Amino acid sequence: RVTNATDEVNRRVLNTAADQGIQFYRMGYYKFDETLGWKDNLDAHRVEMKSLAELNKEHGLHGAYQNHAGNYVGAYIPDIIYLLEGLDPKWAGCQFDIRHASVEGGKAWPKGVEWLKDYLSTIVIKDFTWAKHPKSGKWEVMNTPLGEGMVDFVGYFKLLRKLNIHPVATMHAEYELGGANHGHRELKISKKQVYKALRKDLQVLKDLWQKSAES
Repeated sequence: RVTNATDEVNRRVLNTAADQGIQFYRMGYYKFDETLGWKDNLDAHRVEMKSLAELNKEHGLHGAYQNHAGNYVGAYIPDIIYLLEGLDPKWAGCQFDIRHASVEGGKAWPKGVEWLKDYLSTIVIKDFTWAKHPKSGKWEVMNTPLGEGMVDFVGYFKLLRKLNIHPVATMHAEYELGGANHGHRELKISKKQVYKALRKDLQVLKDLWQKSAES
């Protein structure tokens, strides 16, 4: 996945994407060097982000960095704010993932949206809840269909409306779907069941968006 402007494969990928009329893409993830502190890590990645933004400009592309939960740069929203500071949001931004932001940030995610509002070109829609593992008894994150988890979509959409943010949205189905959720071609359920679940998610999404305008 694209994380810098120096790798020749990255450069060819972006060149091909631009030739095909693609406007937005999601970057790869930066990782922490455990021998360095937070600022040294982020300063090194800022250099990569800046050079990549310049390459994006050459190709007319927007590269968005996703806030992914876990031991990634960007799980902590201020990481991304620091990486993007001073860059033109036309070429570099954040693909805001409300599911991951809720996992890592609890009720702190609205500030992240506000601070990143100029850089939110794309967003990811998916849901989750915390549940105990049936064998270990440990709490873990479990993906769910839209509207069945803990994400406050109405509050999230209301904030997007308030801040006048109009991003490109992608809907992800990462809950159990017979293997389709992992991209498998051989499924344990029928394709009709997969499509039915996706249609349900889409309708729930539309309903939640409408509800955010009414409440």
